[in-house]
This record gives sequence, C-alpha cells and structure tokens, in this order.
Amino acid sequence: MDGQTLSDNLHNRGINIRYLGVIATMLGKVPQLSYIHTIAVSEVLTRAAKHIFVTYMQNLDMTCLSVAVAHFLNCLLSSSPNITVNVPDELKSTRTTKRQKRNKGKQLSGNSNPGDGSKNIEKQNDFTEMSPKTLWKQIKDEADGYFRFNLNLETATGTAANVDAVCENYNLQKICLLRSICMKTGIQLQLREYIMDAKHCLANPGVPVFGEEDIVNVFPVVKHINPRATDAYNFYTTGQSKIQQGFLKDGYELINEALNLLNNVYGAMHPEIAQCLRMLARLNYIMGEHGEAMQYQQKAVLMSERVNGIDHPYTITEYTHLALYCFANSQIR
Repeated sequence: MDGQTLSDNLHNRGINIRYLGVIATMLGKVPQLSYIHTIAVSEVLTRAAKHIFVTYMQNLDMTCLSVAVAHFLNCLLSSSPNITVNVPDELKSTRTTKRQKRNKGKQLSGNSNPGDGSKNIEKQNDFTEMSPKTLWKQIKDEADGYFRFNLNLETATGTAANVDAVCENYNLQKICLLRSICMKTGIQLQLREYIMDAKHCLANPGVPVFGEEDIVNVFPVVKHINPRATDAYNFYTTGQSKIQQGFLKDGYELINEALNLLNNVYGAMHPEIAQCLRMLARLNYIMGEHGEAMQYQQKAVLMSERVNGIDHPYTITEYTHLALYCFANSQIR
C-alpha cells in the first residue's frame, strides 16, 4: 500500500533494498502491476533523495537548519525553475565571520594558496547554491548508481523538467513524495495545506512552497530489529493452519493463546498484538459472534493507531474491517 510496506515485504523475503530499482524496472513491463510500479518508483526517488539529504545536512550550520531544510524541500517538490533563499542577516554575518576566521587561520599557517580551489569547495558546500535542476540531476545519478534505475526526467514535449516530469511519467503525487521523504529523513513539518500545484508555483515564482517557519523539527530516524516472540508466532501460525482446515474453534483457541503470550512478551502495545486482535475479530465474525467481533476490532483499531500511526496502511485496513462489523451489528451510522 505504500513504500514502507513494500520495503518490509522485501526484507521479509530476504531481498535487499538496493535491488529496488531492478524490481521497479521489471514491474514497469507488466501493465497489471502499474500500481506497485508507482510505489516502487516513489520509493527509489525518496531513498535517493534521502542519500543526498544526509550529505546535504553534513555541511549545515545549526543556525540555518530550518532555512536549509525548507530550501531542500522547495528544490525537490516545487515547480519553480529558480528558487531563491532568503537567508537572515544574522546568519549571513555568522557565516561571513566563520569564513574570515578560516581564511585568517590559513594565512597564519602558511597554507593559503589562491589556486587551491578552496573557494570552489565553499561554493559547493553552500546550501544556497542548490537548485531544482542540480538536485534532480543528483537524484537521477543516485538512482542509477545505487539502485540501477534509469530515471526519466524528460516531459512529453522533450524538454528537461523537475518534479512535474517525474510525476507525469510515473503517475506520482507530490503529497505522497512529501510524506515519504519526511518519514525517511525525520523532517517534521507544520500541519497546514501546502499548495504544490504546478500552475500555482509558476504563477507565483517568488513565493516558496515551504518557508523557514514550516520546519518544526528534525528528529533522528533510528534503525532497529524487532525481537520476535517465537512461541507466540508458532501458536499463531498453527492456529492459521487449523482455520484453513476448517477447525475454527481450535484455531480460535490457539490464536487466543498467542495473544496472551504476546501480551506477556511485548506488553500492552505492539503491532503483532493488533494483528492477533484482527484475526480474533474475524473468527468471531465468521462464527456469528458479531458483538465480540466488533469489540476485538475496536481494540485493534486503537492499537494500530498508537503503534503504526493514523495514516499507516494497516490502520486503514483495521478501519475497513471495523466498518464491516459495525454494519453486522446494525450500527450503520
């Protein structure tokens, strides 16, 4: 349903993410799988942009963090060909003072050389030098070099473009790219409506989509491996096999035992507990216990909202099941 669930499914089958571009190319040849192809291309794009963003962040001063992050998002998602950065005066004076101190230190150490290319290095490290054209060229190179995916940045008319060409060629949405890049890089935005329409951006070239005040925070994204409750997993899989054989009550007891073990191992809140609750609700619905089914499913919905997030695909699935069970209990509205 989204890039994260696609990545989880690849990891569960032992497929490394670096093969994502190869998989996206294969999916592009199957018209029936165009929806998965869109998700795969979106994941390649946002992961390539994340690699560039990490390098981009290394050269930033903390005083200009929000300005630089907003400029990166504007270069990534805005349709304006030229994006200007309004750097505050205090930031300009701070950067000028640091540059003067660095040059003075070089002169004192005797390493000052006008032809050493230090000005070019400073220019490359200056975040204000980034433009949509340079950023998307870097994304194209990263997608090709890391994921082996040939990103098409040409429009139907044959002219080079930025995010609009990508959205047109691969049937992507800017808001989905924004959500994905924020989740991968840890950018926390102010909750408001961001107008990223191409007509609006081109009609207002001097008005950026993202401003300094829109960047609320940048939090760390930490990778970790979730431990697995082996006994509970065995009970759950055995219960599923019993259900497939038609022994619903035996399967219900086994999955209920798996739920108790999961509560003892993980505590009150965990994604696998929500999965168990969903299965118990489904069994109750099949066996005609519609009231019990709705109670279990309500718990699954609340837990999925807490542990997965309000916009996670699993939470959407939980709400779909809850709607069915509410209808079975004559709670139509």
